[in-house]
Amino acid sequence: MTLPTLCLGDRKPAAIKYAEAQGLADEWYPGWDPLSIPDLDGIVSPANTIGEMSGGYDLTLRNAYQRQKIAIQPIIQSSIRSTPIFLGDAQAIRVGGDIPWIIVVPTVIGKNDRFGLMQSITPGPDIVSKATYNMMIASLNAGLRRIGTVLLGAGVGGLNYMESVNAMSEGYFRFLDEYQ
Repeated sequence: MTLPTLCLGDRKPAAIKYAEAQGLADEWYPGWDPLSIPDLDGIVSPANTIGEMSGGYDLTLRNAYQRQKIAIQPIIQSSIRSTPIFLGDAQAIRVGGDIPWIIVVPTVIGKNDRFGLMQSITPGPDIVSKATYNMMIASLNAGLRRIGTVLLGAGVGGLNYMESVNAMSEGYFRFLDEYQ
């Protein structure tokens, strides 16, 4: 069994350097958007539990797929309606395009209230650790070879990059301990 190669990209070079020093991921791309990492077959959407992609990195993903004439938000929301996803879970969804798989990894709860507002703060590092572990499992189960991701919970989610890297490392190393 070949494990997926985890490629970590982020616009903050210091965050990627810290991740590399901690051993989080197999490849590091400081200053890069994960969409620019070569030869990916999956990319992480650090979404929410309802598949709303109107802000943060999810909006970047939605716009990139729209340029390929693929409306990923309805695809993701349809998948989530048929198989609900909870905080810290992960779901690999085939969407087509240049990077044919999206791994939805919610680190915030999606909710549509009467004002159209959504929770946007990651509840804590334990969710990021769980999400990273499940992201790797979902990628493995889908047969993905190379997946790209940003730091989970460190953008709109509000965690500082060191908290995110430390939490992601915990989930990533747990996955490696069980599957390597």
